[in-house]
Amino acid sequence: MLLLGFGPNVGHHVSEAFAAKGYIVARASRKIKEEESTATQINIPIDLSDPESVIAVFSKLKDTHGFPSVVVYNGTSSFHYLKLNTTFILTVKQLVRAFHQTIRRIPSPFPWRTSLEI
Repeated sequence: MLLLGFGPNVGHHVSEAFAAKGYIVARASRKIKEEESTATQINIPIDLSDPESVIAVFSKLKDTHGFPSVVVYNGTSSFHYLKLNTTFILTVKQLVRAFHQTIRRIPSPFPWRTSLEI
């Protein structure tokens, strides 16, 4: 199981839930420490804003543990124009576009497709 965007809240609880079901959990996060990995918990530093970094995680896992059977995307985006104490509203179109830009280059688990197409 690969969790893209591990953190202390949602990511932590998703990770624990899958681990409790016997999954080996690969937790990818910007601030995670790879040296704290265990046999059932793989910590992978990643910058989710860099598509090449995401592709590298899939390649690494495929080589060491096989392609993940489950992938959870829990990444976030920050927008440089967002200011504190303001309302932040995205249209559905903007949200979908941001999501597509993030996952556009994730390799496909299906051999007949070269990448995920949304």
